Amino acid sequence: RMLFVGLVPVGAGGSAFNHQREFIGNASHELKSPITRLMLAQEDMLMSENLSPSAEKSMIKQLETSRRMSHLVKNLLDLSRMEQQEILHNDQMDLSVLIARVLDDYTDVVAEKGIRIRNQVGASLPVTGDSEKLFRLFVNLIDNAIRYNLPSGGEIKIKGKKSKTDLCLEILNSGSKIPEQDIPHLFEQFYRVEKSRSLALGGSGLGLAIARKIVILHNGRIEITNGPDQMIQTTVWLPRNRYGEQA
Repeated sequence: RMLFVGLVPVGAGGSAFNHQREFIGNASHELKSPITRLMLAQEDMLMSENLSPSAEKSMIKQLETSRRMSHLVKNLLDLSRMEQQEILHNDQMDLSVLIARVLDDYTDVVAEKGIRIRNQVGASLPVTGDSEKLFRLFVNLIDNAIRYNLPSGGEIKIKGKKSKTDLCLEILNSGSKIPEQDIPHLFEQFYRVEKSRSLALGGSGLGLAIARKIVILHNGRIEITNGPDQMIQTTVWLPRNRYGEQA
């Protein structure tokens, strides 16, 4: 089965809002190909043996900028698609397996940064939802936990529990405390708590907005708070069955 989810415009305001979303999606799609071609050209130039050291350094910086642009465009496209008409697949899955897959993808990055992972999810966490989008959800959240962790000696803890109707996932990471005035804005598009640090770390300001949209599409909830033991805590609640059937 598949579930069709859409936003129905209400009056002229809703129509204008949808036109704006459509414009963002179309503009992002048009930008995708030229940025890809630009990156390929920059990579080819870096492989050339004729570049001086200063030219090579400049080209590396340009390529890094192009990659950030490419990441931003991809996130804009994903967000635009989810905010317009969207099809959700109705998959049966185990979130503990999904989390393990995400962590496996980040093995090298975690090792390089010296971050200790404590996966305490343990028992199976069966849920009905769109496996591709939920995978993207936890990629975004774990990427965020890695990106904004301590410079060294960091830690990430992942916990899971279930009830008859819901699943609860907690992702805790060591890091700087979030100012209380910033917490209500964390899921806003392009919002950054530490703007200069976010730019240096390559954040697009859209990862948490996309995560929240995926959770909402699954009729769930998500929040980020300053947790215990100097940890930042991200909590996701998901209904075990989006259709209200007995789990």
